Amino acid sequence: MKCIKCGKEMEKGYLSSPKHIMWTKEKCKYSCHAFEDGDNVKILPISMFKIQSVESYICKDCHVVVTNYES
Repeated sequence: MKCIKCGKEMEKGYLSSPKHIMWTKEKCKYSCHAFEDGDNVKILPISMFKIQSVESYICKDCHVVVTNYES
């Protein structure tokens, strides 16, 4: 995959977290649980027993991460 900013090849890997990862329109100050509706998107769900991972690509020069998610 090519970087959307510089056009160089991106490195394949995984975005991982023991907690959920959400995309929100506004910055969360304390907890994003209150924002699990509307236009907000949960990228990785919470798992009590294992770390969640999703395949991603990174450009370390541009600080860009690209990932697909399932809803």
